[in-house]
Amino acid sequence: MSDYTFIERPRYTCALGGAIATVSALPKAIPVLHAPPGCAGNFTWTQAGGCGLQVGGYCGGLSMPGSNVQERDVVFGGAERLEEEVKNTLSIMRGELYVVVTSCVTEVIGDDVASVVRPLQEDGIPSCWKS
Repeated sequence: MSDYTFIERPRYTCALGGAIATVSALPKAIPVLHAPPGCAGNFTWTQAGGCGLQVGGYCGGLSMPGSNVQERDVVFGGAERLEEEVKNTLSIMRGELYVVVTSCVTEVIGDDVASVVRPLQEDGIPSCWKS
């Protein structure tokens, strides 16, 4: 008997990673990450590539859509970029729930995610957002 214990799927990530993992675990839910590329890359590598696991639920892991905000978006706001990404996601990915998950960067700059999501909800698209 060994004194060592092994972690089958290590999860070293921030709260954003936990939120995305939660949404990815829901049947036919699609997380839309509103964050810079470092957040998405770090999360997907940590959760999928880094530990050798190549699954991510219905839509997650290496196939997760994201706004990929850049310096320009941080200075001038990334709501337009998020709106573009949400529309692209809706045209390509079929889901029963679309969840916009924001990062600390988009929260600090004060992007108005509700102004992007609210019209979609009014049109009957099953969506929500969580910061």
